[in-house]
Amino acid sequence: MKKLIPVLLIVVLVAAYCTTQSGNSPLNKKAQKVYVYTSIPPEKAIYKLYLNEDYIGEIPYIESTNKHRILSSALSVYLKKRNQVLVAKDKEESFYSSVSFNRTISKLNFGFAGYSKESSTDCISSLKKENGFTKSTIDKDIVLRLQ
Repeated sequence: MKKLIPVLLIVVLVAAYCTTQSGNSPLNKKAQKVYVYTSIPPEKAIYKLYLNEDYIGEIPYIESTNKHRILSSALSVYLKKRNQVLVAKDKEESFYSSVSFNRTISKLNFGFAGYSKESSTDCISSLKKENGFTKSTIDKDIVLRLQ
């Protein structure tokens, strides 16, 4: 029993210093940057972007595949923790395509050992094969192209 007490004490100390994200955590303020653009010329259609039914802006047309041009010209959206939906609508407000994100962030902190690890997971669904959003990445940023 005496040998078990130090082990239990270590387990209690580790558990006391391990934390996960709470609603008020500074980690919650970090967001994933997502770039959105379209390859459909404006003569054919103009699209608007909505995040959880809130208007974000007009989706810019970018013909180039140069990553620097895309990052400087695309519409950027910041996705925080939770489920979120990006919706593209035409200028008559008709639905065109959508993509949903389930962003989770976790943090493990062993304070007494000076070790901290943060991780985020982005689950993306509703990407269509024919028309709609296609996903790619540039560096660590997500790029969505509406086609």
